[in-house]
Amino acid sequence: MPILTPILTRILPLVLMAASAVDNSWAQASGSTPQIHLIRIDHVGLNVTDLQRSADWYDRVLGFTIFHKWNTTWMIRRGDMRLGLFLRPNAVKVANLDNTIAITHFALLTDAKGFIEAQAKLKALGVAFDPPEDTGVAHSLFIYDPDGYQVEITTYYKPKTSNP
Repeated sequence: MPILTPILTRILPLVLMAASAVDNSWAQASGSTPQIHLIRIDHVGLNVTDLQRSADWYDRVLGFTIFHKWNTTWMIRRGDMRLGLFLRPNAVKVANLDNTIAITHFALLTDAKGFIEAQAKLKALGVAFDPPEDTGVAHSLFIYDPDGYQVEITTYYKPKTSNP
């Protein structure tokens, strides 16, 4: 995986967006300052070693198309989801991601039907993934892009409650 720390500042809006997606009524009730108004995550920035290879993979596997090209940065999108691909041909992978301050993965949301269809498409494309995981609130599967970034495809479901 390329070094993720340099793009951490580009990822900060993602963290803020995730925080805003959570019901913040507790903050309102406690008298805290309201959250910054955010609409959605705009994009994730990824350092890649080959712009064309990455753009092709995201197109073939996930349906992202090129939105705009700068000299060493390409923006790809699928609907309102965007990824910034930043050319870093000499980037090296993080030696120990679990013990490094870095973004570990990003997740793309689908529904239950889309989750099943995603598995069939990935199999047809020959894209490896482990069996889906059940987290107790969602089913998720993980794939890796050409530079080793972990991409999660997830679908949430209503957890079953146990009555005593």
